[in-house]
Amino acid sequence: MASVLSAAVAAVAGVGGTALGVWLPARAARNQVRDQAAAEHNHWQRQSRSDAYAAFLAEWHDASRAVDGALEDVIRFRAIRDEQIDVIVAAREAIARTRVRVSVAGPEQAQRVAWRGYEALEAAEDAVRSLAASLEDNGEAPSLRYQHLRETREEIASIYTDFTKIAGETLGAPYS
Repeated sequence: MASVLSAAVAAVAGVGGTALGVWLPARAARNQVRDQAAAEHNHWQRQSRSDAYAAFLAEWHDASRAVDGALEDVIRFRAIRDEQIDVIVAAREAIARTRVRVSVAGPEQAQRVAWRGYEALEAAEDAVRSLAASLEDNGEAPSLRYQHLRETREEIASIYTDFTKIAGETLGAPYS
């Protein structure tokens, strides 16, 4: 009887050991697959954000130059060329497209700054149109309109700084 009991205990231990031997590697493999999938997703997300941020900043550079060009025209020629307004409109439309990419890529802070950028370009377009109308009407523009365009230009510079800071924090590296 003792030998039967010993054999039964040995069989149960053998079956338990075999089951444990199959379960542990399967669990480890499942964890490894999950960890690999998470790492690949994080890499994809970081690359997606990096691409969206780079596109936004490239368009932002062009938009900033367009507003600078309009301000320079006002100061140098006391006039604004229609082409200058068209460039600002095109830049605003490009920012609208890249703003969508930033919104998809996230995070929320980047989305907010990108939206602020779009609104600042709308304000710049309005300020430039207002200045152009004043200059056409009487050859002069009230200093408040100049000031509004300068303030808008400062906001545009601030948005660039804020966005590059958020991009760097999000991507984990300086981004300028």
